[in-house]
Amino acid sequence: MLSGGQARGQQTAARYISKFEFPYTLHGQQCQFVMMAVVGHLQTTEFGDRHRSWNSCDPLDLLNLDVAPVYKTVPDDKKDLENVLKAEGRKATHLICFLDGDREGENISFEVIDVCRTANPRIQVLRAHFSAVIKREIDRAMANLVAPDKNLSDAVDARIEIDLRLGAAFTRFQTLRLANPSMR
Repeated sequence: MLSGGQARGQQTAARYISKFEFPYTLHGQQCQFVMMAVVGHLQTTEFGDRHRSWNSCDPLDLLNLDVAPVYKTVPDDKKDLENVLKAEGRKATHLICFLDGDREGENISFEVIDVCRTANPRIQVLRAHFSAVIKREIDRAMANLVAPDKNLSDAVDARIEIDLRLGAAFTRFQTLRLANPSMR
């Protein structure tokens, strides 16, 4: 829709990810667009090495933010995509995040932004919001680009961290208790 049928596709170094290049006029200025997909979340949230092992700490420690911090990292199976995004980010002046219009899409946008900004701290970032993949909606979204909403992304990060902390603490506590009948 954006390319008007002029897109040239090319496979990237990331498995299953192609990029499409085409000329586009954005706000009256001619530019070269590069569009590509991401496959869900680019980053994962994990405990540090000290708290990953089942017997490394008291399960209650996992609930303490000061004792057991969490980190966002790119897992090995997404490193190729990270490298492609960095390479494209280095060449770009602007990044337009065109992901699902919900909190999860906003969070994935910020994951992509983080990766691209490691390669190009000056990249300008905008967000397209659309409700359907039809020409009218896509054109409207491109005419009304906005700044991404960090608060929506932070809400997802908070939910992910709470899920990780509670799930890990409860699972470890329950498993250790079942393995050691004297804890009953």
